[in-house]
Amino acid sequence: MVYQPLEEKVEVIYQDNKGNSLKQPTELTGTSNGVIDYASIVPNIPGYTLITDGRNSAERYDTNTGSVQQVILTYQANPQQVIVDFEISRDGGKTWTNLANPATLAGVSDDKVDYSALQTAYPGYRLIDASQETKTKTYDTADGVNQHVNLYYASLKQVAVLQTDATDPDTAGGKPITTTTDGYSFGSLHFTADSEQNLARKGFTYKIYGPDGVWYDTLANAIAANASYDGTPSNNDVVDTVIPSTQPLKLSARSGLAKSVVPTNPRIDPSKPGVIAGDDVPQVFTASYTPMPESMVAHTLNDPAGNKIYPTATGMTGLDDNDRPIPSNSKLYQSSMQLSLVPNVPGFYNLNVVDTQLQTAASGLQNLVRNGYTYVVKAPDGNEYPTLEAATNAVHVFDNDPSSNQLFSVIYAAQLQTVNVVSDSSDPKGAQTIEIAHGPSDSNISLNSNDSNLKRSGYTYEVTGPDGNKYPTLAEALKQNVTYDHNAIPTATGVDPIPQNFTVSYTPVQQTANLIVEGKTVETVTGGSDSKISFNATDKDLHKSGYDYEVAAPDGKSYGSLAEALKAVPNYDHNDLTNGLDATPQNFTVVYTKNKDKENPSIPHDKDQQGSNKHVNGQKFVSFGERIEQYGLLGAILLAIPALIFLGLKKLKKEA
Repeated sequence: MVYQPLEEKVEVIYQDNKGNSLKQPTELTGTSNGVIDYASIVPNIPGYTLITDGRNSAERYDTNTGSVQQVILTYQANPQQVIVDFEISRDGGKTWTNLANPATLAGVSDDKVDYSALQTAYPGYRLIDASQETKTKTYDTADGVNQHVNLYYASLKQVAVLQTDATDPDTAGGKPITTTTDGYSFGSLHFTADSEQNLARKGFTYKIYGPDGVWYDTLANAIAANASYDGTPSNNDVVDTVIPSTQPLKLSARSGLAKSVVPTNPRIDPSKPGVIAGDDVPQVFTASYTPMPESMVAHTLNDPAGNKIYPTATGMTGLDDNDRPIPSNSKLYQSSMQLSLVPNVPGFYNLNVVDTQLQTAASGLQNLVRNGYTYVVKAPDGNEYPTLEAATNAVHVFDNDPSSNQLFSVIYAAQLQTVNVVSDSSDPKGAQTIEIAHGPSDSNISLNSNDSNLKRSGYTYEVTGPDGNKYPTLAEALKQNVTYDHNAIPTATGVDPIPQNFTVSYTPVQQTANLIVEGKTVETVTGGSDSKISFNATDKDLHKSGYDYEVAAPDGKSYGSLAEALKAVPNYDHNDLTNGLDATPQNFTVVYTKNKDKENPSIPHDKDQQGSNKHVNGQKFVSFGERIEQYGLLGAILLAIPALIFLGLKKLKKEA
């Protein structure tokens, strides 16, 4: 009997050490108890190492035709690595850099990659694409070649706010200055170039309360200390970023208003600023203002008492940037933003000087009264006011320019004073006003009149000045009384109540009158100019028996008697003296002519002056009656005999 071997099959199975199939089994066909030909078997599997080779124990086909013979090749999975890169773009996806050091995940071929231990959350950033992680769930079998998984991140939007608080003089409750729109986590923080300028307020300083809770003198210093955005929003809004080979991820933004931070006001909480443009925790820089010291001062110009600067009144800036007063209900308001009131003088704001003497008595402050002067007050608003009280009522809030004082200029103007040049009753022309002159208080007196106007022929004069002293000339008086005084001129009248008088008083010089008889001066009398001429001699003294006479008077006329001549020329003239003497005396000249009508001599009898003697130029005139008394009757007869003989002879001659 001849036997033929039956057909047998061998199934080569590839599995890992856990019994997991690594690839499809390979079927080999042969005959019972025939040698198994493994030549077609490729035992190498990428990522795996053969650790148990079933071929070594199964060299021949079995003889069990009822079952398939199995040959198992057992493999050990090789170690594999996945490198995870954390990619961040800060320019919207144009360039990418590592956010953190790459992470290495280790496993074995075809094993599941465990990402659970991987740190994927980074403050300030958000994972915006993890698709490669999703796609790479198992380790590959490429021995010696690491797998790379890229996780893409975008920076979270960050916002910085610059604002003012309730101390802002320009806006009640403060206002936003600027909000950044290009900030991202840990990026460089900056505001617009004009931000510091926009914080400036005239007359105020400010400090910046930074997001770090520290005060800074300038915005620049605050930014230097907080140079980068933080990374702490909770909303996870990110900067729009284009992922490689993807479209931009558009994320919505939220906006809100930041609460004011008023470090001087406890009701403001800088830790809860609100939501700004998608940033739940914006970095807030808050400016808080303090008024600067200001000053007002009153000073005088054209002050007759010498220009003065009164003590400076000090306070704090009281106007906002628009030159409006800080309202009293403002958080910024202080009472020192305006002048205080003058003590005991209601309604008068205090510049350390007052208008009137009554106000001085009440307050103890100096006043602006200057006799002979009025004044106006030019206030810092450019307007003029009649009094300092009116000026300070108009301007009593300190301005916002600490670089200079607010000036109240008290400008004096002299009132018109009066000077009179007058003569008194001694003036031969009669008392009169020679000149009235007006001039500003304390200015130099200038007169049209001079000493030539004051001269009176036959008189000397002196001038009594306003100082009460006497001067020989008006010029000398003016040398000692140079300026107008400064009387207070009543507003109602505008008239100087006490003018300065230069009073001219005259004194007559001694004039001379001569009585001349037959070419001889028998009497010389003197008297003041324009005073009455009085000779000792009378017409009875001039009587001469057998003669008539006339008296030639100084007026060029002849009169029948001395009495008539004196009636016509009763007064001395008023010649100026030459070397102290009257060079042209007044002469009364007696001219005799023989009396032909009267034969008998008459015996002159002085009815008016019987018993009295007359002396004319040293000669004594005696009446006939006086001669009888002096020499007796006999003597008188003897004296009369020659006259009788003369008269008898004259009669005889006439008869013949």
